[in-house]
Amino acid sequence: MALVLVLVLGLWCASGVVAAEGAVAPAVTAESWVVFASADCEECKWFKAELLPRLRATAAKPLPSILFVDLDAEGGYDLLVQVERALNSPGGDQFPAFLRGAKLSYGKDQIAALEPELAGAGPTVPIPEPALTLLRSCPLVMPFGGEGGENPEVPVQPPAQPLKQTPPASVPNEGYRGAQILYFTTPGCKACSRAAKQAELLVRRFAAKRVHTVDTLTPEGRVLQMAVATYLELPASNRLNAPMFVSGSAAVFGKTITDASLEALFAAAPDAPFWYAWDEAAEFTRAVSALKALTHGFTVPAVLVAGLVDGVNPCAFAVILFLVSYLTLTGGMGRRQALGYGLAFCAGVFICYLLIGLGFVKLLHVLQQGRAAFRVVLVVTGILCLGFAAAAGVDVIRARRYGPGAMQFGMPKAVKALVHSLIRENVGRGFLLVSAFVLGVAVSGLELVCTGQIYLPAIIFMNSTAPGAGTLGLLLLYNVMFILPLLAVVFLGVYGLGSKRLGEWGRQHAVLMRLLVGIVVLVLGVAMLVLAFA
Repeated sequence: MALVLVLVLGLWCASGVVAAEGAVAPAVTAESWVVFASADCEECKWFKAELLPRLRATAAKPLPSILFVDLDAEGGYDLLVQVERALNSPGGDQFPAFLRGAKLSYGKDQIAALEPELAGAGPTVPIPEPALTLLRSCPLVMPFGGEGGENPEVPVQPPAQPLKQTPPASVPNEGYRGAQILYFTTPGCKACSRAAKQAELLVRRFAAKRVHTVDTLTPEGRVLQMAVATYLELPASNRLNAPMFVSGSAAVFGKTITDASLEALFAAAPDAPFWYAWDEAAEFTRAVSALKALTHGFTVPAVLVAGLVDGVNPCAFAVILFLVSYLTLTGGMGRRQALGYGLAFCAGVFICYLLIGLGFVKLLHVLQQGRAAFRVVLVVTGILCLGFAAAAGVDVIRARRYGPGAMQFGMPKAVKALVHSLIRENVGRGFLLVSAFVLGVAVSGLELVCTGQIYLPAIIFMNSTAPGAGTLGLLLLYNVMFILPLLAVVFLGVYGLGSKRLGEWGRQHAVLMRLLVGIVVLVLGVAMLVLAFA
């Protein structure tokens, strides 16, 4: 059986490679390390640019020969599959795949865990003979790099056959109607890289099957996935999994995607799947309703709480208290004038805050085109949130011991002084309502250095859980909740409790408000890191 596999693979490799003139295949020894990598794989680049130079600099003795198999080359993925079978390896869903001895490791995390052992360069179990024979028989195996870390020229090869797509359509995802298999993926998804290679291999074997790739980060892609998964009555918790392959009769997703399960799905895929004849409008309407229910069940309450806590953030609360105090005590206005001024000020804050949010959403849409850049944004934001949460914890501890005045991590003193100066200089000048509105815009922009620790991470959370129009609705809801405490303070300060009693209430509850801010920021920080590595 092993001999048959070697012969078949040898013929396949030979058919997919046009060797460079005079090229000599490298010697594959039982001690060699073999890296199966793809050009578009971020972690494959990490292996070459970071790990390998570090190992060469720190290893106790010279490293063994390091060989490379290009998974983008025709026959490259086939070789990996055959080596896995020869080693009885269950396989993995990430690249690069790293062969050392009788063990294959997959992805950055597994390979990085081997670094101390690799740097020792000690004895290891040799590559078993069946796998070694496969590697020696295939000219796709190339030297990974010289001492300088640069790869040699790879022989000219025909490009790997991509997933067979349906013709482009003017409407997003309209091309799915002519496909027998739908492939739902997310840009930058680690598990999706292996799934795509598996599908490319099967597309060559099942030439009559058309595959339509759907990006689940787009609103249209998410609706299509929910509609198809709901029609197939998949478990609710698995309907938005990626990667996912769907035929007209079955679906495989996540850990259930194996070479065998995917081959079975391709083989059994009906020529006319159910989406050829379904009521598209009705199914999409049902999917949109399901997505809204899913979003509202978790995201809406989180946004309501985050917006409200941001509104009672000591930064924002202190500013509006100072404004009400100045209006009622030193501004020389009557109650009706003071109320109108306060409401116009709140309107300026609301509009400015909303516009800042819309601009940030637009920036996120640009960053999401590059998954690596978006992941960096999520990680940095998550780390900053954890830092803000720690600062809030320090403030709470200090306030409990020495009083609210001991809190240090609030609005910077220079910004606070500038805000107070703007209020003193502009209250009562020019057209009252216009002046108050402009003042609200200016003040909200300045206090963003303090309130932004909740607002900006919350926007990332909204955009990740409810992209598209859902983000805009949640953003509006957040800002309504943010402005409600400010409106309440204006009304109570002018007609009710008075600025002095409100100020006293604010001082008594400053520690509680700071604690709430810390909790919300901590939750957002954890959510950012989960989204970054999900």
